[in-house]
Amino acid sequence: MKKWFSALTLCAASLAAANTQPQPPQSIEAAVMAYLKNFYQGEQYEPAISVRPLDPRLQFPMCQQPLEIELPNTVKDGGRVSANTKCPDDERPWSVYVTAQVDLIRDVVVLASPITRGATLGRSDLRIEPQPMRSVFGDYYRKIEDVLGLEAKANLSEGTVVTNRHLATPDYVERGQRVLITAKLGNFTVQAAGIAMNSAAREELVRVKNLNSGRLVEGIASAPGTVLVSE
Repeated sequence: MKKWFSALTLCAASLAAANTQPQPPQSIEAAVMAYLKNFYQGEQYEPAISVRPLDPRLQFPMCQQPLEIELPNTVKDGGRVSANTKCPDDERPWSVYVTAQVDLIRDVVVLASPITRGATLGRSDLRIEPQPMRSVFGDYYRKIEDVLGLEAKANLSEGTVVTNRHLATPDYVERGQRVLITAKLGNFTVQAAGIAMNSAAREELVRVKNLNSGRLVEGIASAPGTVLVSE
């Protein structure tokens, strides 16, 4: 009986000692590193991830459960990341923010040649090039097709990463412009000349005066100088 009591006492003492051991900070950092690698898995280029070491003066109880990690919603492009790392133990939960730097490289649309303000971008003006996301500001483009036909808001140099702040959608129709009114009636297409009463970009609404009938109709700017009317 005494032997069993001694064994149980020794086991309980060992468990108590294990529970009072601090969580190695290296294990917390390693958990964040593994989580970030999995989070950014699938990137075309291997991301460079560095986790900032925790302050050695910080002490956390040994977590008996797997650590839980949460990231803010603004980390899709990498940069400085603050990972909220939690121990979900019922008795002694804790949490700490671990900082990491994530450098991502992605293929984006850049200018293949200098562009002047007001110029319409064509395929020969653009190319795809890998760029570090930390140097890209604004909403960038991954496909050249998404940029074709847009206008430059300013003079831009070769190699500039094309973002939404650089571009404007050109007007397909300008106020007072003579336009082609197109209406589809079943299998037939009817066309007439008209005058635009307002300016409109692609797929925006525009009011047009039919020069034949004098009627005002409303349609969509479907192409430069063309208004599609639903009858």
